[in-house]
Amino acid sequence: RYALMPYHYTMVFQNNQHGTPLMRPIFFEDTSKKELLEYKDAYLWGPDFLISPVTEPGISSQEVYFPAGSSWYDFYTDEKIEGGQTKTIALKKESIPTYVRGGAIIPMVAPVQSTQLYSLKNVDVHFYFDASTEQSTSELYHDDGKTPEAYEKGMYEFTHFKTMVTADDITFVISTKVGANHTFETKNFSLKIHNIKKEPESVPGYNYEYNQETNLLEIQMPHLVPNTKSIQIKF
Repeated sequence: RYALMPYHYTMVFQNNQHGTPLMRPIFFEDTSKKELLEYKDAYLWGPDFLISPVTEPGISSQEVYFPAGSSWYDFYTDEKIEGGQTKTIALKKESIPTYVRGGAIIPMVAPVQSTQLYSLKNVDVHFYFDASTEQSTSELYHDDGKTPEAYEKGMYEFTHFKTMVTADDITFVISTKVGANHTFETKNFSLKIHNIKKEPESVPGYNYEYNQETNLLEIQMPHLVPNTKSIQIKF
């Protein structure tokens, strides 16, 4: 949960501003089946996570419905599952079934022992590439975590992420908005793109590492000033 603090903190801000629930029933996402109105074996955590809690002792598997309209990727293995179906999932002692929506952009940090140590100095931005998702957006909200009504006082910053996918390339855009009374914090973003099946031909202006075994592409992109930055990954 500490690694996902950027995702959680942004969700809580959205809840504060718009009343958007953190925990969401599946029928919020998928209206294709009336029976989902009473479905209780999984839920959405924010806009991009699908969680299926284990509530029975001693079981080795359970059925999970994957909402239609998206592909879903195992958070721990990156296994892809198409939406709109129910699958029997083998259970593990180390974790409960957790999936990420295809096309999702998830900011994460290194785990810490306390929220007092939470920092956005180094952020891993995980993009779950899915060829069927041509465009994705996400945002990261940040303030000092102490000041009441920091947003209303202009003591905040937003980092917006956007991806555009074609058959030949992926374009990733980062832009930042800083409140009138907030001091921007320099960040080191590491863009981690999951499910890349081949090494790119080039990433102009950036160094990258591609792991063929895990299908993970990693690009370092320091964000020193609050501006707009665009990265093009060519295949």
